[in-house]
Amino acid sequence: MRGRIFLPNDVPKDSDAQEEIVAVIVKEDSPDAKLAIQLGANHVGDKKLIEQIVEGVINPTKLLCHPDQLPLLVKNSSVAKVLGRKGLIPSEKRGTVSSDIAKLIQDAKGALDWSLEASTDVIKADLGKVGMGLREIEENVMALVDVVGDIAHGGNAGVKKVTVTVTGGPQITVH
Repeated sequence: MRGRIFLPNDVPKDSDAQEEIVAVIVKEDSPDAKLAIQLGANHVGDKKLIEQIVEGVINPTKLLCHPDQLPLLVKNSSVAKVLGRKGLIPSEKRGTVSSDIAKLIQDAKGALDWSLEASTDVIKADLGKVGMGLREIEENVMALVDVVGDIAHGGNAGVKKVTVTVTGGPQITVH
């Protein structure tokens, strides 16, 4: 299970946090490609860009795609295999495939992607920082709980407990 959420309160980025690298699969030299570059996409292209991602030359944190280019990703099993392992296969359901490139990039840069670790049934997500107010962190936690519950079909039935921790600190279970 995985998804994308727009948190009610922005979480400040650490100075040592991994830089977000957004790659957009669109037809090269198209107006959409030029727009993607203007809006801050780090890498833009089609077949050549896909090859660079598969070879590990480019390691995007988010991969976005125009619907016309999606067959380049899903019809090639080796590409799909590599992208799947990295959790980068674009899909309309996750909001990473759209013909509205401007909205796609804007949403990707402001969203938190989360996924469930299947082996432990744990979702790890950066929902707050020590300097944030308690209410802000609580609102972010509840927003994620609501989204996960909705996906799990049945309100918040999909969330059994919430544990909050800081790096290197103790865990606090919230009921």
